[in-house]
Amino acid sequence: MSDIDRISQQLSAVSDPKALLAGLFSFAPVGFAVIGREGKIILSNREFLNLFGTEAPPDYRITTDNIAQRSGILGMIQRSFQGETVHTPTFWYDPRELTNVKITGGKRVAISLTTFPLHSANKEIQSVIAVFKDHTAEIRERESAESERDRFRAVFDSSMNGIAILDEAGRFIDVNPAAGIILGAPPDQLLRLHHASFSIDKDNLQSSWRRYQSLGQLQWEDRIQRPDGSIRYVEYETSRFATNYTLMIFRDITERKQAEQELLEKQAHLTVSQSIARVGSWEQDLDNIEDIDANTLRWSDECCRIFGYEPIQTEYTPKYFWDRVHPADRQIVDDAMQEALKQSGTFNVEHRIILPDGEQRIVHGRADILREPGTGRMLKLIGTTQDITERKQTETLLQKLNDQLRISEANYREIFEKAADAIFVHDLKSGGILDVNHQACELTGYTPEELFQLSIGDFSAKEQGYDQDKAMQAIREAAAGKPQTFEWIFRRKDNTTRWVEVNVIRAQIAEENRILGFVRDIEERKKLAVQLLQAQRLEAIGRLAGGVAHDFNNLLTIINGYSELLLTDTTPDDPNRELLQGIHEAGKMAAALTKQLLAFGRRSILTPSPMQLNTLIAQLRNLLRRLIGEDVELETILDPALYQVMLDPAQGEQIVMNLALNARDAMPTGGSIIIETRNIRLDEMYAEQHPEVQAGDYVVLSVSDNGVGISKETRDHIFEPFFTTKEIGKGAGMGLATVYGIVKQAEGQILIYSEEGHGTTFKIYLPAIVVAPEVESAELAPAMPMGDETILLVEDEEKVRKYVRLVLETCGYQLLVAQDGPSALRMVRRHADGIQLLLTDVIMPQMNGHQLAEALRKSYPELKVLYMSGYTDDAVVRYGILTSQIPFLQKPFTPSSLAGKVRETLDNPVSSEIESAALE
Repeated sequence: MSDIDRISQQLSAVSDPKALLAGLFSFAPVGFAVIGREGKIILSNREFLNLFGTEAPPDYRITTDNIAQRSGILGMIQRSFQGETVHTPTFWYDPRELTNVKITGGKRVAISLTTFPLHSANKEIQSVIAVFKDHTAEIRERESAESERDRFRAVFDSSMNGIAILDEAGRFIDVNPAAGIILGAPPDQLLRLHHASFSIDKDNLQSSWRRYQSLGQLQWEDRIQRPDGSIRYVEYETSRFATNYTLMIFRDITERKQAEQELLEKQAHLTVSQSIARVGSWEQDLDNIEDIDANTLRWSDECCRIFGYEPIQTEYTPKYFWDRVHPADRQIVDDAMQEALKQSGTFNVEHRIILPDGEQRIVHGRADILREPGTGRMLKLIGTTQDITERKQTETLLQKLNDQLRISEANYREIFEKAADAIFVHDLKSGGILDVNHQACELTGYTPEELFQLSIGDFSAKEQGYDQDKAMQAIREAAAGKPQTFEWIFRRKDNTTRWVEVNVIRAQIAEENRILGFVRDIEERKKLAVQLLQAQRLEAIGRLAGGVAHDFNNLLTIINGYSELLLTDTTPDDPNRELLQGIHEAGKMAAALTKQLLAFGRRSILTPSPMQLNTLIAQLRNLLRRLIGEDVELETILDPALYQVMLDPAQGEQIVMNLALNARDAMPTGGSIIIETRNIRLDEMYAEQHPEVQAGDYVVLSVSDNGVGISKETRDHIFEPFFTTKEIGKGAGMGLATVYGIVKQAEGQILIYSEEGHGTTFKIYLPAIVVAPEVESAELAPAMPMGDETILLVEDEEKVRKYVRLVLETCGYQLLVAQDGPSALRMVRRHADGIQLLLTDVIMPQMNGHQLAEALRKSYPELKVLYMSGYTDDAVVRYGILTSQIPFLQKPFTPSSLAGKVRETLDNPVSSEIESAALE
């Protein structure tokens, strides 16, 4: 059965074979044309018309078309009419060249053509079918692929990097010319070779290849040996290519490796050179110009060592630099940095640094700003730091010695004359003076001509207690070549003496051996040392006085308390009342004396407030006139714009009264007292000369008299307690000691100016305030208020404990009594009803009052606390000033003051949180 018969048989099974064939013919993806014997296109489908871009005209005959004849299509059709099936290869065909055809579209296409005869039922050939297939897209795609392949090959062959394609086993199957150059062999000789053939470090290569196979891509370096024996360094990049192939790109990095090695060697040489020269390099980024200290700072190893850091870390922030800069030099360093950033562009400064062990070194920092090309934007500071300590020390020594003789005479004389110290140049053998500067004349009172006639021994002073021989021995040792520094009492031309510090060295000037003496006047420094010693002595006495007063207050609490209770229970006609009154008055006098002791020792409790000294003096003027007597004239000179001071009013009165009465006693035959106030500002220079004073605004209170004056010996002891020059019974020696203690407690200063027979002036400097806070007045509590609350009393002194218990139980309170903190805690745990108030001494063994209060508040958060103490050197009082928010009762206290303070504390709504904050 022929193919046609078989198809006819299959079509018979289709219900409408004509419709099927019409559909296939019309919509087939190839062009169909049925051509009759006359060459006329009888029938064509849609793809044929699309392919040729036209409609076949009714009178078109292919046998008359020149293009059909030239292209061979006509011959194919004629052969098919003879019974052949003819195929053509793909060829380019442009239907727009056809004649006698109206072209409405069309384009040049690549087609293939098949013609075959169409037989009728009687086996005759009635027409020929021409099948046109469009290969344009296929050819275009093939041409594009070939073009892409050519471009790839061009890149492949022209790349300066070696490129190779490896098979699954790692053998070269294609390489470019650069690969042959890098590996040292022609490309055709590399084919089928394994990529490891040239490797020297086989283990490294195999390890890298395994990692590549695991990851799918990898970059590594290897060392190879080429066929000519040369060694090269190669960098590989490998990645998967297709399914079983590897794309390998490699570069010859031999020059780069050599450059890196040279760089490492240069860096090593630089590190050694920096270490030898003590020069470190650094750079600081300037990304954040607004906050320069937020940028990154990078140091070389030597720079790290200069600043005292281990060279493990080289990247820092500027804080590491500033931590090492000497505090006194930070401003000049910052000024130099700002100058570089804003104006000069160059950072250049010498300054000191402090290493972790406390050693001071001198460094020189220099840097320039690196800017961005074009914009000029600052990128970073690049600079060096050199340790110039030894150089500076050498320069300093040479400047003092030989440098002065090597420079010109004019410069030498200028330095010599303008030196702050007195300078003497002596002959080594005779000790005679050969040259002096201006300061030497000022110090000695001699002219240069007079000094040239003298020697070292002419300035010796025979002061008592001073070892003159020791100074002369130091001069002899200096003459022998050992520099000496010593203190000396120096006698001037007018026979007055001054303390000086002498530096003596031996030097060679103009090839002659000389002795150079650098003499500095330290008279004021000596006086300051004496003042400091006196202040330390007074401080020690004050501590002793405060300690005595603390113990005495406990005794007075008992004496005064019980005597007041007994007086309350006695009638006016009781024969013992006068005796009890005497005891009570004596106790009050003892309490006043204790208060003076505490004031001197700066241990007293103060309630300071802003006050105006002018107002206080005006209020005391009439009283002072009565006290000083009619033969003493009182004059006040008060600054109307006087600042206020922070001072306890009662102690302010004590200052004025004690100084006025002391002045009156210095004028037994009458005289005048001048009380003066004024504002003053003490500057930094004054503060440097008086270390106990801080610079700032002060109010000065001056009390002057024209009495007998005070001798130097008396001035050295005048502020000591119980020291007096008065007759026995005329004074206790506590007046000026009390004033001293009050002034020091107020952070002030008291100075005395006096000469025998010329009167005395006391000057008190108190820190000034400008704005005074409002002070609310407190209402007085009833004398003996009652209550029924439960109070925990903790007091380590048994007699005081019994006295307080008696008073409070009399007032109706329930008392729990303990002698120390641990006992109190145990007692509270056994007492289930709770407590409303803790009344505790501040200083006790094992646990102080504040610690006890904090422990109890864990169980009683709202517990009220009242502290009591006979001494203020404890956790309640800070710097001698009582915090107003803390309930506190000063010993000694009376029964009424105790009862009143207890009631006030219980009724006060102040929370425990505020109280705790005040204590801290």
